Amino acid sequence: QLGKYVDSRLREIAAAGAASNESHLLVLTAIVMADEIQELREKNNFNLKESEYEEIIFKKTASLTAC
Repeated sequence: QLGKYVDSRLREIAAAGAASNESHLLVLTAIVMADEIQELREKNNFNLKESEYEEIIFKKTASLTAC
């Protein structure tokens, strides 16, 4: 499910022509998604410790690289 979401965001950004190459597209997508996460944190008054966010991101990244 997460992979599908990342892929859809990548495709949307690519279709908008916002990136000049694949590396730029990947970085831009990561920045856009990080911004989305930050907005959700602020909207929902999410107050996890930084280490808790790092653990969540580490687990998600590990699950993506295992695919």
